[in-house]
Amino acid sequence: MLEVAGEFVKNRGMMRIYDMTISDRIMKWLSPAFTRLSERWPERFGVPSEDMPHASAMRDRWNIQHRVLFSGILDRVQMDAESLADLRRLSSEGTVIYVFKNLGHLEYAYFNSLFLENSIPLAAYNNSVTLKRWMRWGDFFRTIRSEEAKIAVSGEIPDPLDDGLLPEMIASGKSAFIRVPASDLLDDGLLMTGESRALIEVVKAGRLSAEKVFILPVEFLWSRRPDKLKKSLFEILFGEKEFPGIFRSLILFLRRFRSHAQVAMGKPIDLGEFIIASGGSDQDVALRLKGMLLGSLRASRQTVTGPLVKPRSWFLNEVMSDPELDESICNIAADLGKEAESVRDLAEKYIREIASDIDYTYVEVMDRILGSTLNRIYESYEIDTKGLKRTKDLYSEGPVILVPNHKSHVDYLILSHVLHKNGMTVPQIAAGINMSFWPMGKIFRRCGAYFIRREFKDNTLYKAVLETYLKILLKEGYCQEFFIEGGRSRTGKLRMPKLGMIAMLERAAKRAGFSKLSFMPVSLTYDRVMEEGSYVAESEGADKQPENAGQLIKLTKYLKGRAYKHGSIYVRFGEPVEMSVDQPSPQQVQEIGESISRILNDNCVITPVALAAASLLSHGRRGVTLEEFNGTSKLIYDYLRKTNNPFSSRFDSQLEPVMMKALSMLSSRRLVSINMSALGDYISVGETKRNELAFFKNSIAHFLLPLSVACMEISNSGTPIRRKKMLDDLPLIRDLLAHEFRFERERLGENHLNDAIDFLIESDIAELSAEGNIYPSPGFADRIENLSRIVIPYLETLYIAAVHAHGICDRESDEKELIENMARTGTDLLMLDRIRHKEAINRFDLAHTIPTLLENNLLTELPLEIGKKRRRRYGVSCNNEMAQNIKVELEKLL
Repeated sequence: MLEVAGEFVKNRGMMRIYDMTISDRIMKWLSPAFTRLSERWPERFGVPSEDMPHASAMRDRWNIQHRVLFSGILDRVQMDAESLADLRRLSSEGTVIYVFKNLGHLEYAYFNSLFLENSIPLAAYNNSVTLKRWMRWGDFFRTIRSEEAKIAVSGEIPDPLDDGLLPEMIASGKSAFIRVPASDLLDDGLLMTGESRALIEVVKAGRLSAEKVFILPVEFLWSRRPDKLKKSLFEILFGEKEFPGIFRSLILFLRRFRSHAQVAMGKPIDLGEFIIASGGSDQDVALRLKGMLLGSLRASRQTVTGPLVKPRSWFLNEVMSDPELDESICNIAADLGKEAESVRDLAEKYIREIASDIDYTYVEVMDRILGSTLNRIYESYEIDTKGLKRTKDLYSEGPVILVPNHKSHVDYLILSHVLHKNGMTVPQIAAGINMSFWPMGKIFRRCGAYFIRREFKDNTLYKAVLETYLKILLKEGYCQEFFIEGGRSRTGKLRMPKLGMIAMLERAAKRAGFSKLSFMPVSLTYDRVMEEGSYVAESEGADKQPENAGQLIKLTKYLKGRAYKHGSIYVRFGEPVEMSVDQPSPQQVQEIGESISRILNDNCVITPVALAAASLLSHGRRGVTLEEFNGTSKLIYDYLRKTNNPFSSRFDSQLEPVMMKALSMLSSRRLVSINMSALGDYISVGETKRNELAFFKNSIAHFLLPLSVACMEISNSGTPIRRKKMLDDLPLIRDLLAHEFRFERERLGENHLNDAIDFLIESDIAELSAEGNIYPSPGFADRIENLSRIVIPYLETLYIAAVHAHGICDRESDEKELIENMARTGTDLLMLDRIRHKEAINRFDLAHTIPTLLENNLLTELPLEIGKKRRRRYGVSCNNEMAQNIKVELEKLL
């Protein structure tokens, strides 16, 4: 068998004589005429004196047919900037061999054009297509005469793959395009005798080459839609999207090149290192290389298209036929004393309520609608391209769980829109059941949303059904998205993480056979959120309005009037968080949740509006001069830059014009007014607008904690204060803010406070005496007091709660009633000038004080009453001594 196969390989080159194109046959027939013409006009029709490029080599000029067909079209194929930069870098570091599963004229023409535009070395050979039909007549004649002369000598059409010249060509620094189909009928699995045998020649080149040789797997997709479980008649007749026939290639090209054609690149392989690591013969190395390349190409394709699309009924059947779920159903039925069939019916009802029904027609239509709508409402997107590339690489390794923060209903769609626009599959999104209202519920479900209830802690059956569904999604390779905060943040700060989804995903991944699970934190920041008005109303006591179609109609007001009034949207991807699922544990779930939350906070973008809000609210007066505003803004900006925090690209220009534009945006929304006066221009902030400004300040307050705490210590001391005293006070402050800024305990460490103190001294805002005492520089006491007001409102909120707990004894109330009573206490304290900031009376911030009151035995949590709607109830303790102690400590700080 080996001898026969070897003889076959040896004679395969001779077979190519009969595998001629029509133009080859015509030229062979016209050969005698060319011979006579070359004898008469040797300079024009003679055999070229120089070595002609192979007929498959990329060209730097084309005939008119090529220009007419492809001019202005191929540049619409999408390839992300990071991949193009990687391509340039690789080509500058060595010779690149590009490997495809499918390579035709259209794909090759695109890369030829791309390489010319970006000064990337042109490929000298490919084993799939010849370019004779696209050559100019002069190049065509010279190529044919060159081939004819070689046929006269060897009796066959020359091919570097058959002549053994490909290794020398690559070793000399010339790149090539190699087609390696997934299944080659001429490969028997042991001998590579089909098109895949080109890899053997590539391996030989890797051994010969003194320079680096890189193998780059490339996938060219005419459609981003994943394959379906059942093939259509059209696909059977004309080829699938992955391996289209000639007719379907043309149809896909005409239908989808405008917005769907996409290039996806896998990770490059250093061929020299791969040969050393693999060992063995050229064929052994080539076989391992083929397996790795096909796996990489498959992963690159799935990154763009996602896994195979299966109907919703398939998922329902898979869930209901799961053996572990069936066991849970039997156990639950036995515990409840019910028939297993009735519990099974309830489980089926749950999965029908939960499961998504993704349809990529809906995805594409909604993406277009959303894109045009957001472009009307928002001025621009700022996408973290390096983080996006990192996420794309992570996609290729398996299912990824995307975890964004949650500030707006737009969050449900914005991340999918960004991923789809950048050639990545959209995730399956865990949405609250409140978002399933008509008509959007069906649309969201068709776009990949699955709906889960807000409360199901005690519903064992519901948890078992949901966990089984998550297991199947992971097993099928679907990326998912959920909001770790559970609901939208009404304050601008990150909410406490809800750990239920992480725990269920941990168990589901273990059941699906995974050893680890990757979470990708995604920070979404807005210059303005559309719901901010309702958030402020709720923070001041208004009831939350349920989601419904009427709210959608109200949102159309944002499409009217001047465009771009909402500024920009910022999307940043953090470092991935990996979770081992071999031994699930509550402690690991807690650590993963807090780690994700910290990364989300660290990647929150500092916007001009947020910086302006922080600067304005740091002044205690109703009016702030422009000079004071700019001075405080500059100081905050310098500190944030020094501590290496993420900034909006708007800050790339000079600071003062940027801040004036932010003021203009706030003024247009009637949050501030800019006044011209003989006493100097100033900005006034209405008392009723402070909560709305606080929403934006809160998004960056965690970055400013060390600076504000240092200023509070200096300002409150009244006399020069020693650094040690400030550091000694830090644990108390950290404990008081533990639940307001739970993820920032490290940021309030001694090293951060020392850095803040050093910054104040270096900026000449504070001075250090010979005795080591710190005090405000002359003329800057007010500036230090202003900066202290960044943190003081959060301490005032806790002060309100402590005063309320101190004044009431043995009284029971539910959570909402307790918070309303605290708010009334806060209003009284504000009127009595015992607190100074209206934004301290925020219902959501007051709710954050409850854990602190519980820890200090000022509140006790009461059991839920049977038959009542789930709502926490609390009893106010009579621990007046503890309440008094907290009050005293807070009064010292305030």
